[in-house]
Amino acid sequence: MRVVHVIGSLGVGGAERMLERLCVRHRQDGRSDPCVVSLTDAGPIGVRLRAQGIETHALGAEGPAAALVALARLVPLLRRLRPDIVQTWLYHADLIGGIAARLSGRGKLVWNLRCSDPGANPRTRALVRVNAVLSRALPDAILCCGEEARRAHVALGYDPRRMTVLPNGFEVGHFQPVSGRHSGGHRFVAIGRDDPLKNFALFVEAAGIVAARDPAARFVLLGRGVADNPDYRRRIAALGLVDRFTLGDQVDDVRQPLAEADIFCSTSRHEGFPNVLCEAMLMGVPCVATDAGDSALIVGDTGRIVREAGAATFAEAMLALSRDVARDRAAMAAAARQRIVAHFEIGAVAERYAGFYDALLRDGGR
Repeated sequence: MRVVHVIGSLGVGGAERMLERLCVRHRQDGRSDPCVVSLTDAGPIGVRLRAQGIETHALGAEGPAAALVALARLVPLLRRLRPDIVQTWLYHADLIGGIAARLSGRGKLVWNLRCSDPGANPRTRALVRVNAVLSRALPDAILCCGEEARRAHVALGYDPRRMTVLPNGFEVGHFQPVSGRHSGGHRFVAIGRDDPLKNFALFVEAAGIVAARDPAARFVLLGRGVADNPDYRRRIAALGLVDRFTLGDQVDDVRQPLAEADIFCSTSRHEGFPNVLCEAMLMGVPCVATDAGDSALIVGDTGRIVREAGAATFAEAMLALSRDVARDRAAMAAAARQRIVAHFEIGAVAERYAGFYDALLRDGGR
C-alpha cells in the first residue's frame, strides 16, 4: 500500500513528529510504503526521514505565490508516485494537497486535523472556513487526533460523517525515567512554542504564587520564542523570581529537561492532542494541565487537571501535586508512564492507522 503524506513543512512540531513516528513504524512493519512531501523545505524531520530510508520530497514553495507553486509541483509528483492514499496534515496541506490529489486522479484522500482551535490569525480562520465547506466533497475521510479536535471542527462546519478519531502514538522505549536527578517535587517545567494559545503567562503568574509558599520551588520555561519575550522577563523580575526561573529556547530533544523535572505544567487555552504531556509521563513526570483538548484523557488520574484556569487555581494544583510527588515519587512516576504505554504506544496506534487505510481502500470512504 503506497501512502503519500503531504505537509506544509518538516520542522520540529507535534504533527511533524507524529508523522515521522508513523512512517518509520509502517516502514519497519511493512504495513505501508510511506512517502513524505513537504510543500516547503525538508527541515530537520525530513533529514531524519531520509536517514531512515523513507522517500522524502521538498517542493520549495515560498513567497507570495507559494500555494500556486506548491500545487503546480505537487500534481505531477503525485501522478509519478501513484499513491493508493494521499494523507494531508494541517490546514494548508489539506487544501493544497487535497486539490492536487483530485487533479492528479491518484489515490483516496484523507485530511488530518491536529488541533481544537485554529487560533486568531484571520488568514488561518478564513482557510478553515473554506476547508469546512470543502470537507463535504473533497476528502474521502477526515482523521482527528483527538475527540476534542473532532468536536471543535464539527462546530466549525466540518462534515462529521467523514471523521474518525485516531490518537497520537509514541515510541515508549525512546523515553525512560531517570532516577537521582530530581529535587523532591520542587522543579516545575513547561515546554512549548511561545503562542497565546499556550498561555505561558499563566505559568509565570502561578509560579509567583507557588514560590511564595515553597522556598525550594524552581521553574523552567522552554520553547521557540520564549527566551526572546520581554514580557516574561519583566514579569519574572517583578515577582522577584529572577534567580529561580529559567527561560530557554526550543530544545530538539525534550528528554533532557524532562529528566530533571519533578512536575510538568501545561497551561494551554486550547489543544488538540498535546504530545508533550505524553512525553513527560513516559519520562515518569506527573503533570498539571488545564482542561484543554484531550489533556484530561491523557493525564487521567495520574496528575491534576485544572478546569478553572486562573493563576491561583493552577498554583494550588501545582502545590498539591508537589506534595504527592514528595510522598511517593516512584509510584506516581510508574503510574504516569504506564498510562501512556497502555493507551498510546506507537505500534498499536500505527496498526490502527493501517487498519483505517485498509478499510478505506476496501469500502471507499465518504
